[in-house]
Amino acid sequence: MVERLWAGWRIPDSEAADAPVVSEGRTLFEAILTSGLPDDETYIVWR
Repeated sequence: MVERLWAGWRIPDSEAADAPVVSEGRTLFEAILTSGLPDDETYIVWR
């Protein structure tokens, strides 16, 4: 049986993280494509 790994010390980090919000019904990948940011900032390796 696999037990759940509890890392309570990481909760403040995950709650404070600023995650981008994808809106307007777009997927994450569509939002990255239309963001206008350069590939090295959005971690696009190959188009």
